[in-house]
Amino acid sequence: MSDILEQITKPFSDGISRLFRPLWDQFARDKMRFEKKRAAFYVDLAATMESQPRVNISVHIERIADRYPDEPKGRLAARWLDNYMIDGSFSEAIRDSVPEEDYAPLMIAERAGDLTKGLKELGEVVTALDATKEAVASIWLSTLFVFVAAQIFIGMYSFRIVPDIESSLPPNVPVSDLGLIAVIMHWMSVSIRTVWPLWIVFIVVSISIVKWAVPNYVGRWRQWLDRHVLPFRLYAEFQAASFIVALAAVTQRVNNKVVSVPKALQMMEPNASVWLRHHILRIVHNLEENPHGKGENFQTGMVDRETEYRMMDIADYADVSEMLKQVGGTILDTAPKELEKRAKRIQNTSRAVLVILVVAIQGGFNYMGWQFQDAVSTSGYSNAPTQISR
Repeated sequence: MSDILEQITKPFSDGISRLFRPLWDQFARDKMRFEKKRAAFYVDLAATMESQPRVNISVHIERIADRYPDEPKGRLAARWLDNYMIDGSFSEAIRDSVPEEDYAPLMIAERAGDLTKGLKELGEVVTALDATKEAVASIWLSTLFVFVAAQIFIGMYSFRIVPDIESSLPPNVPVSDLGLIAVIMHWMSVSIRTVWPLWIVFIVVSISIVKWAVPNYVGRWRQWLDRHVLPFRLYAEFQAASFIVALAAVTQRVNNKVVSVPKALQMMEPNASVWLRHHILRIVHNLEENPHGKGENFQTGMVDRETEYRMMDIADYADVSEMLKQVGGTILDTAPKELEKRAKRIQNTSRAVLVILVVAIQGGFNYMGWQFQDAVSTSGYSNAPTQISR
């Protein structure tokens, strides 16, 4: 039980640690800032290397370190230069400073003797994937905004406004006399004020479970979750797009050298999440069971049915490497646009939900206020003769 609890809480605690580490760690801050600009850096470095083919890459790195000593890329370049002098490999030198998915394509290109092409193509891939990330982030921000706004709005009415109205009622006027809507508002307020600590615990636990489950859960319900539940679906779509694009980059022909798909999968598997590793191992198993198969070996549920069929159709007339390149190119072109459309739909839906919630609660409050005024005036009128007779 403790192991399961640790598995659930560890991603959450690791995420908190990564979130706050840049506050005291300069290297973490530099990595975070460079990550957003690395696509342009790769393309610029490739252009410089292409214009000076006989100059060792260490010269370019040293120049960057000298020019930008007070900027993230300058400090990182100085670190890379030290690592390069030890390892003699650019991909190894930058490995701890860039996202894990950047390493394999650069390493393959470097070993094949065409690092310039590898940097240029990786820069283009990262640019497209960054656009996809922005669309995903937009979806999350829209959802988070509506959720937080709803909590604040409901809490304001439950803890302040509804209790103030009820406390102003005459002693001889119960809430039930104000009508059904007032009763609903009353019990909404009472329920929220009673269970809010449990609600907060529920939210924290739910976030922790989802944060663990999204990259780690691979049970019998995972494929259904990937198709129908937003956090799982977004994760699956982005990871699948990144995987196919990275695999295409690794298996493409560079200087007449080709890395086989099984070898590429073997290289990518150690750095993969549990979810991605699950699909990689299934693909490897399919390749072992059906060594002459092509696109059908990638039918693991990682991508949608249309993409699976596209992979099979292209693989009928092209080798697997070319198929991955074409499908990867299609994904890079369509994924950001599709996710952007979905982000707009979710934004519109979220706004509609928030408007409906605000109108419903505000309407209930207005009706409750009208009933309150009526009850107070009726109560005052009924008590008037008694006061006069005295």
